[in-house]
Amino acid sequence: MADPLARARASLEGLSVGDAFGERFFVHPELVERLIRHELAHPVDPAALSALVAAGAGYSGQLRQARIKARTLVVHGEDDTVVDPRNGKLLAERIPQAELVTVAGQGHLLFWEDPRGFGQLVCSFLLA
Repeated sequence: MADPLARARASLEGLSVGDAFGERFFVHPELVERLIRHELAHPVDPAALSALVAAGAGYSGQLRQARIKARTLVVHGEDDTVVDPRNGKLLAERIPQAELVTVAGQGHLLFWEDPRGFGQLVCSFLLA
């Protein structure tokens, strides 16, 4: 299999990457194609990925979150199966005057699933 896109598609078959999207991952193959093309064009540095995983696993910013003074928008997909949506609520409760938007029908990568809707959401917040 010389085609990088075909190799990437084949490597996804045995993984649970669909969990990031829920059922949409399998219903919208064009989304999968976009993600694969992006990953092929912009490979992730393994050291950066390791650092990201370590930071996520060890994060406990409980007290520091209360010191955030900037207007804050917390966006979470209602169908997120990677990070429990209750985490978005908890985060918004810990940041003074944060606004929580839970996006119905979206998963962990909601900015990929509906980039236009995500952009409108963020722009509305920033322009308010």
